[in-house]
Amino acid sequence: MFVTSLISLGLAIASLYISANIADEIERLVVKLIALFLLFLSLAFAPLPIKLLIAIALLITAKQTHTLNQDN
Repeated sequence: MFVTSLISLGLAIASLYISANIADEIERLVVKLIALFLLFLSLAFAPLPIKLLIAIALLITAKQTHTLNQDN
């Protein structure tokens, strides 16, 4: 499952790179949606410890962002 997660993550990164080089808006949107789908697929195939690390990182980032917004 970890290999499948890495493959879909690599495809998502490649899709985002391709979308940066596309001039047409519709095709750029489609490629970005494909990349988003592949990122979620990568998360679905990820092992539980990696999912927990991602959740913890998101919680820490959200707390820091909330504190930074209150300081302004």
